[in-house]
Amino acid sequence: NQNILLRYHSPCIDGATGAYAIDYAIRRYMFSRNARKDEIRRSIRRLPQRNQHFELREAARDLSFALDDGLNPHIPLYILVDVGSSEESKAAIEFCKGYDIDVIIIDHHNLSDAIKDVAHSVINPMAVEKTSTITSGMIATELAKFIAVEHDISEHMPQIAAIAGIGDKSDSIELSKYLEAAEANEYGHERIENVVSALDYLLFNLRHFDGGEVIRNVLGLTGHHQTHTTLIESVVPTAKSLFASALGVFKNNVEKEELSNGVVYQVIDFELYGPKFDYPNYSTLMAKLHFDTVEENEKVVTIGLANDYLIVRNSDSEFVFEDFLAKLSEEQSEYYINGAGHRSYGSIQFYTAFKDKVIEMIKEAFSA
Repeated sequence: NQNILLRYHSPCIDGATGAYAIDYAIRRYMFSRNARKDEIRRSIRRLPQRNQHFELREAARDLSFALDDGLNPHIPLYILVDVGSSEESKAAIEFCKGYDIDVIIIDHHNLSDAIKDVAHSVINPMAVEKTSTITSGMIATELAKFIAVEHDISEHMPQIAAIAGIGDKSDSIELSKYLEAAEANEYGHERIENVVSALDYLLFNLRHFDGGEVIRNVLGLTGHHQTHTTLIESVVPTAKSLFASALGVFKNNVEKEELSNGVVYQVIDFELYGPKFDYPNYSTLMAKLHFDTVEENEKVVTIGLANDYLIVRNSDSEFVFEDFLAKLSEEQSEYYINGAGHRSYGSIQFYTAFKDKVIEMIKEAFSA
């Protein structure tokens, strides 16, 4: 009888697909127990968020609503998808523990020891094999099978995991197996790519709304094949056209140079050459810019720059973003640096006054 809150990283496709896989399984389970639609709607709340931390302000806001709504006997269970593994989430989880609320984390980002101590459960491959290529969406689809173990939902799971992996640019063996299984279920690679494109557009523009039935239809979770097909065909041309146009602006205005150690170092200014408040989002554009450059050069560092944050991508397989961030934070604590990410990429926040100094410091670090 608990109310379940699904907080997930969005417009990240990996986080959204993982959340909807869990949501789908819980709904199937509740329908099998003769729950009414209004009961299910009250019991499961999907809450997209743009950052990868579970922040104290979010926990306080969620619980304030729950308690004031008279839900005290059924205080929420939190399930965090693609969110919550870093130490910055500790305060919010401890806040929940003040009300004896359990927090379950499904993630593939670097797992802090501090989170292991406060979360009820963590499912994260980084804690076992130090790999992030098995994505949050993949893990969530496997968990979904256990939630609805009495019902065969496996026919919907391969494409969900494949969508998550393609959306997160995973190169794992697991993804190749999911793609094989999805193709056997009439979700070929081109169709998956189109779903990813449609989701990327819709999730970005929905912003703080979860999308509900529309996103379920796009993911193929409702059984309404014609609706799914119509939605994809209506969204994809617009999404691809806008993306191609914005990517062209990025490529024409990226500042590129070769450092003394042979690294191709490129910077794109989001503020000057990125679409403000419009699709597509900066990080997706920058990822495409980076990977296109990697096809031509072995060693590439791409920086996406805004007024008070930047995004880093590095093609070096030995690069570990978390270690890089920790070193910067320790050496330059006066710049108020913080951030999040995993392995080859991540975001770094700073005060706007220190922007030029932070950029200079980062360039020097990659020149060494």
